[in-house]
Amino acid sequence: MMRQTVLAIALACTIGAAAAQVAAPPPPPAPNGPIGGPPAPPTPVAATPVSVSGTVERFLLNPNGDVDGLWLRDGTQVGFPPHLSSEVKAAVRAGDSVVVKGFRLGNLPVLQVSSIRSGRSGREVVDRPP
Repeated sequence: MMRQTVLAIALACTIGAAAAQVAAPPPPPAPNGPIGGPPAPPTPVAATPVSVSGTVERFLLNPNGDVDGLWLRDGTQVGFPPHLSSEVKAAVRAGDSVVVKGFRLGNLPVLQVSSIRSGRSGREVVDRPP
């Protein structure tokens, strides 16, 4: 009888300990940053000044049919705003040598124009926003 009592008590303790472990939820993970609030804004992309000389391979058109870029023979893509379209077409032709001054944003491949000078006509088109 004593043996059954000891076994019953041991069994009850084992079941109680197992139930306590199952019922206890794990602690929440530690937060990585401040709780609440918006995330930090992205870091601004640096504009790198660039000057490139090359030969115009072709004009690039936007969906509206406006010229808004040049493709040079060395693979450089030159972009400019559509309001410069008529000036650039008057100053530059396919096959012309050009000097383009502008900037690149981060690692983007497009050179954004500040000015384009044609070797053939000698004309320079400068971006002056409207």
